[in-house]
Amino acid sequence: MTRIGISAYDLPVRDFVALAQAADEAGVHSLWLGEHVFNPGQYASAHPGANTAQHHIGPVVHPTTHLLDPTATLAAAAMVTTRIQLGTAVLVLPLRHPLLVGRALATLDELAPGRIVLGVGAGWLREEFTALDVDFADRGRRLRESVSILRSCLGGGFVEHHGTVFDFDALQMVEKPVHVPLIVGGNGPVALRRAATLGDGWFSSGSLDLDESVALRDSLVELLAERGRSEDDFEIVIRPKHADVDVVRAHAEAGLRHVVVWADQVWDAEDPRSVQIEKLREFLAEVED
Repeated sequence: MTRIGISAYDLPVRDFVALAQAADEAGVHSLWLGEHVFNPGQYASAHPGANTAQHHIGPVVHPTTHLLDPTATLAAAAMVTTRIQLGTAVLVLPLRHPLLVGRALATLDELAPGRIVLGVGAGWLREEFTALDVDFADRGRRLRESVSILRSCLGGGFVEHHGTVFDFDALQMVEKPVHVPLIVGGNGPVALRRAATLGDGWFSSGSLDLDESVALRDSLVELLAERGRSEDDFEIVIRPKHADVDVVRAHAEAGLRHVVVWADQVWDAEDPRSVQIEKLREFLAEVED
């Protein structure tokens, strides 16, 4: 059975929390939040999906884009939900020290045990890296090393790390293991290899049509097999361009087991909460019929 999730971006925090409540009550499987740290005054960086049709219109980051801190926002959502999976799609991990991310994840897991998923990406907005004094060219290595550190420090007990980017002596993040799946985003060949090698799963970037979704899934299955891994223990999360029932059904029939639709296609912040919940329930029921 295909699991249905919702992807949110460019929402005020109170709207995101309201969406989380409605989605949780309606039975939506997962809710994901995209992020950037700030809106650059000007930027020349191109989003990796800029040359294909996308759900959004215009720049991904713009002065009118409403950006949120993902960990604070997911903490708020965790406090008003009981069952929905809450994730980042995606957190630009190389911009942050992994020990600080680890502390945030351990805290989120206390608020929503077993419901937190960390989706990570290498990033594409060079101006973001420049302002935060992080080497853009080194982002791939920073991401790989950060994933390793997160797995170690959330595994419980004292750990130390002596790498090419990060170096620290023995420390303890948590006493007992905290399980937070690490999902790697990105559609390019490097990102797919990175996901198959490092991740517990993969989240598609941008918005895909069915042929693109199937092709990327098939590539991942091959990469997993080369590494002695299987799709059975690897979460492939696909975000199509449209939330039409027929589109979602077609993805399910193609064997895509976790499909995420854009929030604005299935939910309206202006509706009363009871109407929001009913709309989401109707959408889920139509997909399952």
